Amino acid sequence: MADKILQQKIIIITDAKNEIDDQFALTYALRSPEIQVVGVIATHNTIKHGRSSLDLYFDEAEKIVNLSGKKTPVLRGSRRPFNPNNSENSEGVQFLINQLLTSGETIRVICIGPCTDLANGLALEPTIKDKAEYFWLGGFASQGIANQFRHKELNFLADTRAATKVLDEIKDLSIIPVWGAAERLVVSIPSFAEDLSKVDSPLSLYLRKLLIGNWSRFKPWTVFIPHILKRYWVLSDVAAVAAAKNFQVEIRKSSCKIEGKKFAFDNGKTINIIHLKNEHQILADMKDCILKNT
Repeated sequence: MADKILQQKIIIITDAKNEIDDQFALTYALRSPEIQVVGVIATHNTIKHGRSSLDLYFDEAEKIVNLSGKKTPVLRGSRRPFNPNNSENSEGVQFLINQLLTSGETIRVICIGPCTDLANGLALEPTIKDKAEYFWLGGFASQGIANQFRHKELNFLADTRAATKVLDEIKDLSIIPVWGAAERLVVSIPSFAEDLSKVDSPLSLYLRKLLIGNWSRFKPWTVFIPHILKRYWVLSDVAAVAAAKNFQVEIRKSSCKIEGKKFAFDNGKTINIIHLKNEHQILADMKDCILKNT
């Protein structure tokens, strides 16, 4: 009998349906044999979808889990950006705290949206800062990239106070830069949609629907470069799952802190910056997990 794979336990914090990459990252994690997803926490992104964002994202995360055939708990996390004077004690934050305080195994917390729930968890139970390995898909790979794209990184801009607290307080923090790393995970929408159409399952058909819908939906800026933005999409959040699996990624140390609403490098605490070794192999692994196991 083949040896049983030792699974890494993870908790995912997501703003699924903010864009479509969260859904693919969730499916990748749920279908990866190396990973056991012990819980999914839906969080807000009030910049993108206002006060109703949490309910929208919760419904989408629950849908992906159900279509995957899993019984993984899905919980509502923070409904609004972090307020240091009034921490939000949501069911998702309580789940996060309880899991980290009671688990006898190392848990990796993977945040692929605003890190509000991490900040609220730290405010309510400061000891969790060294109870897990934390990965946040957010921020930038260098000062030059931060200067260039500082108005385009919503995981950071949706809650800069939460990002500041997380960066300042978490002991074992790894950042997967949205700009400077994760944006390299580009898929051809027609090609991937065709692959998904060959797998007859509700999950694969739904993922295909997301791709095709995103491709065909009108976007004003595609008037200028339609051949690029209508045929390709960046699945940035998939990078966080690859990092959780330690698959085709490398860690580089960097000094970084947040000053107001800006990242400042070469100053501050030393953190791990995750870079991709081979984006093609990461995408191939994602597709293999999704297409073979849906």
